[in-house]
Amino acid sequence: MPTFDNPVADAAEVSEALRGLAHATRTWDDPAGTYQVIAELAAGIRSLHQILGQIAAVHTAHQERVSTDDGDQAAGARAAETAAAGFRQAAALIDRADDQLSAAFAESGRIVWHPRPAPAEQWITVVFLQGEEADRPLRILGELGHVDAVDYLAQWDYGDETTQAALENGYVYDEPGAGTND
Repeated sequence: MPTFDNPVADAAEVSEALRGLAHATRTWDDPAGTYQVIAELAAGIRSLHQILGQIAAVHTAHQERVSTDDGDQAAGARAAETAAAGFRQAAALIDRADDQLSAAFAESGRIVWHPRPAPAEQWITVVFLQGEEADRPLRILGELGHVDAVDYLAQWDYGDETTQAALENGYVYDEPGAGTND
């Protein structure tokens, strides 16, 4: 939670939140969520510009309190001025990034994200039975129905191993078998 009065603690929290966001944005279940993330980032960039300006102001406002490690106040004041100029330059670059982000955000707002299409169903051969081997499952199918017949045939289904073998051997179909030999 932001403290709103402890810049060191709030900066640590921002750093951790950005690290979490960097991790979370590696994959997206719903690309439409990018719009809200971009909006939040745009707000964050505007705040970052303000923060950099305020840090620059601190470096120039307290010249009487600066020195280098060896006690040189004049060199410390020059370092503070140079640092402040660097922070102001970074803020100017952030402005350019904000302009670019705003343009990209507007384009993103023109996108309509559609749900992921349902995967195409495919059918595989689990077991091939013929002749007398097929008599029992056909009898179960005729007498008890397809649910019991599938339950009987499931004994030859070894999960991923069966699927992989069907894929390797070309026993993959877009439609389920519907003929007398299926």
